[in-house]
Amino acid sequence: MKVAPVAEGERIRQIDGIRGFALLGILLVNMPSFLYPIMFLPDAGLVNTHSEMDGWIRLLFNMFVQTKFYTIFSFLFG
Repeated sequence: MKVAPVAEGERIRQIDGIRGFALLGILLVNMPSFLYPIMFLPDAGLVNTHSEMDGWIRLLFNMFVQTKFYTIFSFLFG
């Protein structure tokens, strides 16, 4: 079996586009983690000022956005 890069004519451009979309989604999903680092969590002694609505929004975000990009990413990249 010969291992070599795929020729340009053999690539499936739609799959490359979906891969790019998945990578962008992973970046966007991780943005809240960049905004609120671990040192600002209540375990560090700071008061948690999030309302119940913030918790519901975060739950919906995790269920309908974050998990979709991880699924696409893992399916396309193995």
